[in-house]
Amino acid sequence: MTGISPFSRRSGLSMTLYRKLQVLVLFGAGLLAMSAHAALPLTLADGTELPSLAPMLERATPAVVNIATSTRVRQRNPLLEDPFFRRFFNIPP
Repeated sequence: MTGISPFSRRSGLSMTLYRKLQVLVLFGAGLLAMSAHAALPLTLADGTELPSLAPMLERATPAVVNIATSTRVRQRNPLLEDPFFRRFFNIPP
């Protein structure tokens, strides 16, 4: 059984676009696979340690609370404010 390739001689441009897309996808996958880790050094060049927020966070963390609120907003349809529509739908003024 002979099939017709979607990339026949008549569609040379499609083959070029297909190859470019392949390269782009492979390049993108390679970029995603690489992971860059940036971190601060633990000590400075002269040997002194960097200050840390850990002691302050240990004291402040128990004081952090979660306050969540919710509300309902009732919206009216602006078309129902029109006298013609109010009369048409038999809505009292």
